[in-house]
Amino acid sequence: CSLSSAHKPVSHEPACSLSSAHEPVCSLSSAHEPACSLSSAHEPVCSLSSAHEPVCSLSSAHEPVCSLSSAHEPVCSLSSAHEPVCSLSSAHEPVCSLSSAHEPVCSLSSAHEPVCSLSSAHKPVCSLSSPVCSLSSAHEPVCSLSSAHKFHCICKIKTEFTYTDLVQTAF
Repeated sequence: CSLSSAHKPVSHEPACSLSSAHEPVCSLSSAHEPACSLSSAHEPVCSLSSAHEPVCSLSSAHEPVCSLSSAHEPVCSLSSAHEPVCSLSSAHEPVCSLSSAHEPVCSLSSAHEPVCSLSSAHKPVCSLSSPVCSLSSAHEPVCSLSSAHKFHCICKIKTEFTYTDLVQTAF
């Protein structure tokens, strides 16, 4: 990925630079994985760097604080006063826990396939700067997290009769 403006990508090479007063400043460069740096007054500060997997750090007054680091799988930690707290750690699959006063509570844990449960009066918020992550249970897909130029969180809450789709775009 290579971005020379705050809105339009230029190419798909891992060399990105975004600059704006209210938008992140990002640079991507690595032999195998991107090394990203985001900085803005109202946006998180993110840095990605690793030989095989990204190491991410998000920091902002109103945005979560995330750190990703692992030899083969990301380990994520999100913390903020108004944003969820997420932790991912596993040898082969992520284990995620989201909790916040105003945001959903999500827990993912399984030996081979994570299990996700979401509950909140409002919409879920997921801010993960990582490769595409697909989460599914034994019978039905539960959560899908993906990041390209935007971060999306699509969660399906299983009720007694239907599924409810909740979509949140972080950036």
